[in-house]
Amino acid sequence: MKMKMMEPPPAGNTGRHHRSAPERSLTSWVFGPRLAWAFSIPITLFVIIVAAVTVFAVTWHISAAMTQDALREAVRAAEWEAQMIATNLTREQLTSPVEAPDYAELDAMVRGHVKHPGVVRVKLWSPSGTIIYSDEPSLVGQGFPVGTNLAQALSGQSAWEASDMDPEENAQELEDGRLLEIYTPISLGDPPQVVAVLETYEDYGFVAARIASTRRAIYIAAVIAVPLLLIVLWAAHRWGVAIIGRQRADLFLQANEIRQSYTATLEALGGALDLRDHDTEGHCQRVSQLATAVAKELGFNGEELERVRHAAAVHDIGKIAIPDAILAKPGSLTDDEWEVMKRHPELGYEMLKDIPVLGDVANVIRCHHERYDGEGYPRGLRGEGIPLAARIFAIVDTYDAMTSGRPYRGATSHEQAMDEIIRCAGTQFDPELVRVFCELDENGLVPLSPGLPGSDDSQIEALRNVA
Repeated sequence: MKMKMMEPPPAGNTGRHHRSAPERSLTSWVFGPRLAWAFSIPITLFVIIVAAVTVFAVTWHISAAMTQDALREAVRAAEWEAQMIATNLTREQLTSPVEAPDYAELDAMVRGHVKHPGVVRVKLWSPSGTIIYSDEPSLVGQGFPVGTNLAQALSGQSAWEASDMDPEENAQELEDGRLLEIYTPISLGDPPQVVAVLETYEDYGFVAARIASTRRAIYIAAVIAVPLLLIVLWAAHRWGVAIIGRQRADLFLQANEIRQSYTATLEALGGALDLRDHDTEGHCQRVSQLATAVAKELGFNGEELERVRHAAAVHDIGKIAIPDAILAKPGSLTDDEWEVMKRHPELGYEMLKDIPVLGDVANVIRCHHERYDGEGYPRGLRGEGIPLAARIFAIVDTYDAMTSGRPYRGATSHEQAMDEIIRCAGTQFDPELVRVFCELDENGLVPLSPGLPGSDDSQIEALRNVA
């Protein structure tokens, strides 16, 4: 195979070298050398614009937050000053304009506690809108309409505003320029009642200077930090993706183990009942298979179907609390004994209701002996007020009970059991669910109970495959 000789570089390019493969940009790998330059500049500009917009948005948000913090700090200081005034003055002194003989004492107290550097005007307002004190004596006793901020302070909430001064109301302050105007309620008594309002004018230049310096620091930090932040975020993203991938795999395995343990626990609870009541051995398993088949026919899937399986496995768990003399009695139960037996749905509910993952299952267990016409137990629920899963159990539980032998009676034939279920549609059972159950029977998926003439293991296996 002949190798093509590399031509020497053209005149004027002496000393230049073509970039080797490792030096090529990402775009050159993606688009090829010819399109690399066409895409490198737009992509770079796009990244810069996005970064600039992000920096602006973040710094603006932080700056706005810092501005509000600075204003709130000034308001908190004014509220502390109002509390000091309330401590040093009586209710009578706060309800009428200060008299000339008392002005000097009050003015000294205000200047000592309230008028710090930056505060250019202090006023005390009565609820009627009269100035009862001002560091400008000529304002004392003057009345003005109650404005929005003063009204808010009189209602018990501090109000503040950074705005230009009103020429009529604030003629004395106009020469100071823009000020931060704060209205703070002064409360006395128990419960506290607003008796006056402290108004302070703070030179907004002090607040603005703090905000401006903070804003500059934020912008400088953002310009320096954003490139580094992008690199850190990219590295964190790659690291996080790897960790999340491992955690998802671990969680999947753990969830599967928990699900298997959960199912095994429920099956063990059902098996515990079989150990107590040999006459109903296998009943829970058969009910579970039949109930699951009906639920799938109704469109149940995923967690809904799992809840049906789990509820079926332990639907009679309350019978564990029934005395042996009643549970294993070979003959018919007396009325009193039947009342005890009828408690098993409620007992099962009480056993499982406080287990978080079994809350829905417990409610189904509680309702599986309710009747569609409201004549069931323990609560006499009616129609769709009965959980759907419990309405399913009512049918399949009755079918398996009729087709299983007991010491005090023989097993009913499959045909007789189906006829009885059809007869009770609309009274004992949900008629729509009876229709679905009959369709399963027509498809050969309703099995005969073991030991009955004509029972077929293949029929039960077919149902197990469906379930």
